[in-house]
Amino acid sequence: MQVVAKAYWLPKKGHEEAEYEDAFAPDSVTLETDLFRCAIADGATEASFSKQWARTLVREWENGSLTKEQFVADISRLQENWRRGFTEVRQRGKLAWYAEQKAEFGAFAALVGFVLHHDRHEAGADEPGDSEAGNSAVQDDIAEPADSAAQEAPAEQAKVPAEAPQLEVPWWEAVAVGDCNLFQLRGGKLLTAFPLTTSAQFTGGPFLVSTRGTAGNDLLRHLRVAHGDWQPHDTFYLMTDALAAWFLRCCEAGEQPWDVLEQVLGTADPQEEFSSLVRGLREQKLLHNDDVTLLAIHVDQALVAAAATAPPLIAWEEPAADDTGAAAPADPTDTPQGGEQES
Repeated sequence: MQVVAKAYWLPKKGHEEAEYEDAFAPDSVTLETDLFRCAIADGATEASFSKQWARTLVREWENGSLTKEQFVADISRLQENWRRGFTEVRQRGKLAWYAEQKAEFGAFAALVGFVLHHDRHEAGADEPGDSEAGNSAVQDDIAEPADSAAQEAPAEQAKVPAEAPQLEVPWWEAVAVGDCNLFQLRGGKLLTAFPLTTSAQFTGGPFLVSTRGTAGNDLLRHLRVAHGDWQPHDTFYLMTDALAAWFLRCCEAGEQPWDVLEQVLGTADPQEEFSSLVRGLREQKLLHNDDVTLLAIHVDQALVAAAATAPPLIAWEEPAADDTGAAAPADPTDTPQGGEQES
């Protein structure tokens, strides 16, 4: 399959580029591949070192060190690496006392990780029948803490469903924690919104992936997983919360915001046009003043079977926020070795 992916971004109004706390991976690629991984993350502004934590998460997802099947255990490993990294930095005297205090609160980030697969999975004869055409994605079930097995499982044993979806076509899968969002477009129509499906769900207080504590049932309970099919010329957009909320509000008003994005991204200087679009939406009070990130992915393939179908996407329930702390010091000190960090 051929994949073309490009990220576009803009920091908050009144902030410098160095203060931008979202993250994305990759930046820009055009390649032929059988497997493509990408991610975006939104570092919590109120917490310290969230920019570095967001970068760690997207980098680890892109290189395959953070996976759906071992998500909780992988986050637990990243948390431990983060803790070791900050301990080493403290011992070297690289952090001011106030930075150490802020670091104790932890870093937080929302995340969407996305994978495109070129291979196909044959549906078994005993699999549930397809639903009507037009719905592309289904959200997978994840064990809730009410389940005794989930309550007792340590982080290294807590897993999400590992089975590949029973699709007879090339497929995609995604994971999400927090309020970054994925959108899938086909033939001028919106097929998928994940994990949030309405603008009202953007309340500003999502559960976030944290450097603090031990990854376990809280993270597993708030992790969302989805999969679906793709066809030639499908477009996927990964967005951080401010842009995703605007996108869904437009959809709810009967508009087609993807037309606006396609027009902007098709210009000679799409980054500048994207920045102008965001500034204009902010001036009109249509977009919350926050860091904004869009990762646009276009996929193509010469021959693809007819699309598989699945039930509509399930809405995501939004938990209370847990992010605290303050802005990171000027010297980011990409603290942990190997790209991991701690609280």
